[in-house]
Order: sequence, then C-alpha cells, then structure tokens
Amino acid sequence: MPSYKLTYFNARGRAELSRLLFALAGQEYEDVRVSREQWPEMKSKTPFGQLPLLEVDGKVFAQSVAISRYLAREFGLYGETNLEMLAIDQVVGLVQDAVNSSVKAYHEIDSQKKIQFLKDLLEAAIPHFLSCCEKLLRDNGTGYFVGDKLTLADLMTWNFINGTENRLKVSGLADHFPAVKDLFNKVSKGITAFSSINLPSCYQLDMPNYKLTYFDSRGRAELARVLFALAGQDFEDVRIQRQDWPALKASTPFGQLPLLEIDGKIFAESVAIVTFLAKEFGYYGKNPLESLAIDQVVFLVQDAVNAAVRALIESPEDQRALLGKQFLEEELPKYVALFEKLLVESGTGYFVGNSLTLADLYVWDLIGTLESSINIQGIVSAHPSLATLFTNMDNTERIKTYVASRPAIIMARYKLTYFDARGRAELARVLFALAGQEFEDVRIQMQDWPALKATTPFGQLPLLEVDGKVFAESVAIVTYLAKEFGLYGKNNLESLAIDQVVCLAQDALSAAVRAMFESPEDKRVLIAQKFLEEEIPKYLAMFEKLLVENCTGYFVADSLTLADLYVWDFIGTLENRMRTQGTVSGHPSLVTLFDNIDNTERIKTYVASRPAAQF
Repeated sequence: MPSYKLTYFNARGRAELSRLLFALAGQEYEDVRVSREQWPEMKSKTPFGQLPLLEVDGKVFAQSVAISRYLAREFGLYGETNLEMLAIDQVVGLVQDAVNSSVKAYHEIDSQKKIQFLKDLLEAAIPHFLSCCEKLLRDNGTGYFVGDKLTLADLMTWNFINGTENRLKVSGLADHFPAVKDLFNKVSKGITAFSSINLPSCYQLDMPNYKLTYFDSRGRAELARVLFALAGQDFEDVRIQRQDWPALKASTPFGQLPLLEIDGKIFAESVAIVTFLAKEFGYYGKNPLESLAIDQVVFLVQDAVNAAVRALIESPEDQRALLGKQFLEEELPKYVALFEKLLVESGTGYFVGNSLTLADLYVWDLIGTLESSINIQGIVSAHPSLATLFTNMDNTERIKTYVASRPAIIMARYKLTYFDARGRAELARVLFALAGQEFEDVRIQMQDWPALKATTPFGQLPLLEVDGKVFAESVAIVTYLAKEFGLYGKNNLESLAIDQVVCLAQDALSAAVRAMFESPEDKRVLIAQKFLEEEIPKYLAMFEKLLVENCTGYFVADSLTLADLYVWDFIGTLENRMRTQGTVSGHPSLVTLFDNIDNTERIKTYVASRPAAQF
C-alpha cells in the first residue's frame, strides 16, 4: 500500500474532502496542518505556491480536485465505467462552478459589494446549482448521482453544501430540493456511521479454471466465448476498456489480446486459444486426419481475415473506401466459393466429419463478424450449403441462447454541441481528430442560444452527447474523451499528475476570464495587460518547471497526454483571443512540446482545415 501525506492549513477548506475520502476508506495517512504563520516560508517550496498537497510515496502533487479524484479512484468511489466517470466529472465540474461563485463572495473586500455578492450567491448561484443537482439525482433514480452507490459526485456535493452552511452560518440550503436533501441527510448520517452508506462492496474472487481477457467487443475473442457457451463451461469473461489497455499491454506475453488463463497460467494468440478449447470440448475431429482437415479450413479463414484487415483497416485512409469495395466485390466472393466447395465435397452438411467442429464455427464466426462490422447481410445467401449450415448453427440451442444474451457491441455515437467558435469545445474537437474518431460537430449561432439554453442540463455549453445521453462541463468532457482515446495515463498516479496540470491550467483560465471578461469595462484593458505581464508568466514558469522535472518532453510519463494538450490549447486560445504570439518563447521546454504537438499529423491536418469562426 502506498504511504500518504496530506498537507493543508489547520482548517477544512480545500482539503476536507480528501480527509473524508481517507476516513471512508479506512486508509491511514499523515494529516499535516500548517499554521498561517508557517505558510509564507513554506509557500515557495510547494509546486504551485498553494495548498493542499498530497504526497504519495514521497512524490508531491497539488490541486485539490486532482487529489480528490485520485483518491476516489484508489478507493473505489469513481464509478465502474468511463461513462460513469464522465457523469461523476460532470457533477465535479458543476460543484467547481458553485465553489468559484462562492469564493468571489467570500474574498470580496468592499463591504457593500460583499453583501451583494453573498445575496447573489444565496438567492441565485446556489439555488441554480441545487436545481441542477436535483435534476441529475431524479434522472438517475437511485438516490445517488451515478450508479446505485456512493461516489465522489455525492461526496463533493455534500462537502460543498456542508462547507457553505458552516461558512455562512446558515442551514437548510437543500430544503427545497427533496432529492438533494435526501442525499445530504444520507451522507451526513453515513459519515458518522459508515455502514449506513451503500459503499462499493469488496468481494472474494474464486479463481476459475478459465479466464478470457479481451476488449469489450467481439473481435478475436468471440469464437472462444462461443466455444465456452457451446460446451456449457463456466469462465471469467474479462472485458477491458480501451483506455485501460496501455497500462495492461506491457504485462501481456506479446503485447496483444485475447489472453486465456488456465489455472493461473497465461496464453496468447487467438488461433492457439480456440484450437486448445476445441480440443478440450471435442470439436477438433476424431483423429489426426480430421484435425488436419479442420486446420485447412481454419487457415483459409485466417487468409480471408488478413485480406479483410488489409483492405478495411490497414489501408491508407484516402484509398480505404475503394480497397474495401474491391475486397467485398472481388476477394470475399472467392473465399466464400471455396468454403461452399469444401462443404459440398464433404457431403455431410459439415466441413469435416458428420458433426459440428471448429472448422464450421470458424467460418460462421468470420461471416458474422464481417456482416456486423460493415453492416451488410446475406453474404452466403447464394451458397446453399453454407446457408443451411449457418441456419443449423444459429438454431443450436446453446449458441442461440448465447447470441441472444451477449452484449450488443455498438461503437459509441458522439455529438458535440457548442457555439460556432473554438473556446471551451476546441480541445474536445482536437481529441476527436487525434483519435480519428468521427463525431457530429454541432455549431450553434448566438441568436439561437436563448431558445436552446433552457433545454441544456446546466444552462451552458459545450455539451457532449454519447449514444443519446447528454453531459455538460468542458473539463469533464475532455477528461472522458482522453480516457476513451488512451490519453489519460497508464495508471492512477499518472492520471493524478495529469489532473494536476489540467487544474493548474484551469486556474490560469479562470484568472484570464476574470481579467478579460469580468473586470469593470473602464479598467479592462489595464487589468488584461497586467494579467499578461504579471500573472501569465507565473503560470508559464510553473508549466516549464513541471516539463523540465519530468525530463521526457511531456508533462506526464513519456508520451502525449491530456496534460500536454490542455496547456497547448490554453495558450493557443489565449494568443488567439489577445492577438499575441510567442507567449512561451522564453520557455524552451514548452516551445519544444508545442512544436511537437503542432506537427503531430492528425492535429496538423485538423488545425489546417478547422473553421476560422470566432466570437
């Protein structure tokens, strides 16, 4: 177990949620409380001149949101899927918006302005926040924001309400929001009696004889799953998410999936795996000659698979449509004709012998995979022997039951909605471009916004729609996409380091917004100039320091992540908005990083072709 040290002032503030997470997990940690007198001397020794700090096995991280997200992931309070994590991050972003509104009121020096800010906070900002929370809780219908268990989303909301009531010496903020009130009371009670909170349960895992590991899709593992189903053999069906693959890859025998684990011993190569299972379950012929005939069909199928991959996946993008068409119209019919010929010659209705074998299953799986992946039907309709074989297989009881119950693997459909400008949606667009992922890029006009605003979750843009479900909060959106596309680190500690940079960039962005949008109009030019000359250099120095300390040319680990893209996007947006250039010119590590990002092929192509639309 790692050792933890949390450092903050002797107060609740931005560290209290982390303390709560440690308490809920029953995790020991060193709770260092710094006095206000000690802080000036200590400040220059911290990464960003701020608290809290979390030290994990001696390595120090800053940014309270990054810290709490890391701890939530460590302690099982951050959702079970990337989509649940997006829903949690959406709430985290919503809470942060409310926190920012509160801070403005708390820190105001002018007494008259402070009274007005506090009035606005209690009468407008907090009710808006709570109404958004109420809607999310009602939509989920479980008493929690996400799933049916306590997560960081619930704790962060509770912590904000509790902290606000303590700070302002008020009570009952959630009284007019019944779902929020129920959650608040449940968490309040559970914090003093943990058993009353529906925490994620730990369980004892009995090691099965077989464990099959693959992506959450059919692909090269589906035939193995069918063989298990056909044999009535229990197995552990481990389905990993794409964003988890980089961390797992190095630990596999050949850096690939699927893997079959048999009593703890691991094997790779899909053909080897299904051949073994077919032998185990009696689908590999009754003698060596039948096994040879089965192998002949299996390797003919492999030739067809390789041809399909070359045409449909590995071909140059500008030639893919043509090569895919040639494969479907010329090469595939040749293979199907060969399969039909072998079946006719066998004379039994099966490729080998007079019963189902791996040969039949292999051809059936190939055609089924092709039809589902390229959305065509009837590939074997002109080949009666194949059509009859496939019908018989489809009606085999165990295959029929498995196919009816297997997960429907559908590629996520994305729709991103924002104004016809770059702004807070541009990084999401860059992530889609970098991943080569298609999405619907909805750009609305300013005059259409008032009518649309009331229909959005929080009255703001951007929105990301994933298979019809809508999410808000730009940071939550790009974090989700980075996870989906493998740009969020290889482990939880790397994710924490990424969050640290993202939150620091968010601080810089908030400072920029205050200077350029929220300052009095008669002072805006002066304040913006001061921001560019005084505050931005401080942030750039911090970014440069982090890059230098990592020594790889990237903020985290040795490859591009959301951290690099977030800082790059922030500086690009700032320069575009302020019509300046060379913001990072005095910081060589940042210059090199930005040059590398600018010259990344997919980013370069996207930037060259993106609309020039601005506010």
